[in-house]
Amino acid sequence: MRQTIIIGTGNEQLDDLIKSDLEEAAVGSVVATVTTRNTVVKRFMETEATLLFIGEELVGDEGTDEEWERIIEDIRRISMQIRIVYFCDRPADDLFLTRLTYSVFDIFNEGKLPPTYLDQLKNPPAYKNIEKFRGKVAEAAQEIAEKSREQRAEEIIREGIKEQQPKKTKPAKESKESKEVIKEVVKEIVEREKLVHVYERLFVKPQLIVIASAFPGAGSSIIARMLSEYLVNLTLQVGVCESPYSPYSYFELIQCSKLIRELKSENEWRSWHRQILEDETIEIGTELITKGVGYIIKHRDDVLDNWDMMHTAHLVGFARHYPLLVYDMSTGISDEREKIILRQANKVILVSGYDPLRVNRDYKQYEETLRTIRDKVIVISNKSTTWLHKENEEGLKKAYGVNRVYPLPVIPAMPDIYMSGESFWDSAFIKVDTREQVKSVFAEIAEELLTSDLIKKLINKDKQGFMNKIINKFRKDRKQPPAELDDSPA
Repeated sequence: MRQTIIIGTGNEQLDDLIKSDLEEAAVGSVVATVTTRNTVVKRFMETEATLLFIGEELVGDEGTDEEWERIIEDIRRISMQIRIVYFCDRPADDLFLTRLTYSVFDIFNEGKLPPTYLDQLKNPPAYKNIEKFRGKVAEAAQEIAEKSREQRAEEIIREGIKEQQPKKTKPAKESKESKEVIKEVVKEIVEREKLVHVYERLFVKPQLIVIASAFPGAGSSIIARMLSEYLVNLTLQVGVCESPYSPYSYFELIQCSKLIRELKSENEWRSWHRQILEDETIEIGTELITKGVGYIIKHRDDVLDNWDMMHTAHLVGFARHYPLLVYDMSTGISDEREKIILRQANKVILVSGYDPLRVNRDYKQYEETLRTIRDKVIVISNKSTTWLHKENEEGLKKAYGVNRVYPLPVIPAMPDIYMSGESFWDSAFIKVDTREQVKSVFAEIAEELLTSDLIKKLINKDKQGFMNKIINKFRKDRKQPPAELDDSPA
């Protein structure tokens, strides 16, 4: 029976030669050629081809072996009968080729097609054709087991751990169709000259929001706290989770020693990180709460040397009882151990700044990572000034692949405010107009996170008109750089 064939080696001339060979030798008819990896599955579903001839040089979004494995796995989910041929230039003992032999039975690995390749494809697949690639079966099996473990970790991070949620209050009811959190907002209307309270049910989709620094000192932790407190002021439940891999910062930032004393617990306070490492579970109510935000952070004396991927999964899984969870990975955006979090994140807020030396020095470390999450990225330029914004905004937008950079001004008093236990939003060191201008920036960021309609409904009714004026003015003038803000006491 003649095969129907899709070809995509990444080399158009080679594709044409293979097409001629296969059709002249009556192996089959070529029904489609593909020029990128992300069209392979689509073309297969359209044509229902019986043979797929692909090459490692085919351009993809990631250009990695893992990307090929996902594509082949997707194809195998649709059809176990399709014959897949893989063309590459690798040694026979390459571990990736060993992994491929679980689903691919024709591999040409010498960078050229052997004289007998047409005869091989005329005959049914045979084990002898892949035997030389099976030298690392034990290692491949171990990798497959690790991959399965990773998939379980991602599921925990995505879905949360529901059977042991550390939640004090009764959880909102969850519909079968949606895992969104139901929130009731009081609206006041006049009905026949009588004031009536109407409860509007809003649906807040749970979000995992990653925040990271583009370089050391960019300010991700302070921005995470400001954003979380802003969202809490909109009556949302917000938690902040500190990465186990980053240097600790929150212990001083939120004055943990004082908060621990206020718990008045008979037992020694242990961070969730330590509890998970030692007990594989957590004690209800042991997160630290300040300004309405729940903080899942490390103790400054924690030693997490044996921490692994499943510990991270359980840490975030337990913390997902917060509808909005902010995961602060500090400067760890290029850390391989954090990629599992980045894949599951709904949004990634990258805190950068107009410092060419620091930006250029650190950008190369996470450039590849950034490329894979670019559609999730929101960029904040912290400690901005008028001149820096004007000179460098376009460069940052191009580097980070975003259409917008949110500028926040230089506020020298900021570290003092938080280290003294105050909040930016109610500190006497910040003038009202300064606070409202910064609030307008956070309002637009919140709209990107949760949709404009939802944020408008959550903003307190008696403040909504004033807030909208600020937001509209900010949008109108957003192409103009912000003026330096006065941070002197009001």
